[in-house]
Amino acid sequence: MAGRAGAAGRGARARGGGGAGSGGARGAGGARGAGGARGAGVAAAAAAGLSGHGDAAARRAQALERRAERRRQTAAEAAGVTWWGVEEADTPRAEPRAVRSPAELRASLENAPADRLVVVSFWSPGCWACKTLKPKLHQILGEHEDKVVFLSINGEEAPELCRALAVDRLPWFHLYRAGELQSSFTANLSKVRRLRREIERRIEAPAEVCTL
Repeated sequence: MAGRAGAAGRGARARGGGGAGSGGARGAGGARGAGGARGAGVAAAAAAGLSGHGDAAARRAQALERRAERRRQTAAEAAGVTWWGVEEADTPRAEPRAVRSPAELRASLENAPADRLVVVSFWSPGCWACKTLKPKLHQILGEHEDKVVFLSINGEEAPELCRALAVDRLPWFHLYRAGELQSSFTANLSKVRRLRREIERRIEAPAEVCTL
């Protein structure tokens, strides 16, 4: 009897060990299955464009598109085409007179009619914001061509003049009337309304002294 009981005990222990082993196997298999499912989910998300890095991919695509657009504009300029494309015939556009020295600027301000606003645009060929703003600026001033004098200063050709006038970024604008500085500010394409508003306000306003 004792022998049979011992054998039964040993059998139960063996079966228990086998259960533990199969449970461990099941646990390991479940872990592998869960991991595989997660991996498949990540792969599916990546294939669907939902990898979690969509913003970065979009930014890269936008940067590539901007570079391609700049190359197209450069090629157009080299071919003698205005970089902003074909101008509408019925849209007036003002063209500036280039100023390259303090003496030229002084003479331009002194010779400007007292009833006209002098708009000085500071820019450079390598300034992207200057390029994007340029057609809008020319259009605004073209609408008031009989009330403004339009001057431009290339920051690359006249860096000392820019420093002397405290212009430390581009594009930048100075508005003068009767030889006196009325306004000094920067603007870009996103602030074109401010540019228009300031120019039109100063066209109608009497001369006043602006201190920088």
